[in-house]
Amino acid sequence: MVVVLSRATRALNANLNSAGIEKNIANLFCHEASKRIVDSLSGLRATQRLKNYSTMKSIAEEVLSNGGVVQNHPLD
Repeated sequence: MVVVLSRATRALNANLNSAGIEKNIANLFCHEASKRIVDSLSGLRATQRLKNYSTMKSIAEEVLSNGGVVQNHPLD
């Protein structure tokens, strides 16, 4: 995001021919990024996500207790 903003700022400050489109790209990118952040943060609080994290923790603990592998033999 910093690169997009920096590039657009430079184009606008230098009155480059591409300044308008650079500004539009920066606005679009920032709005889309903001939406993804909001969606991700709201998903963290969702009940199913919390259950998934609990399941992931349980799987990780079981794998660690088994020496870092899921099964001792590839065909088991």
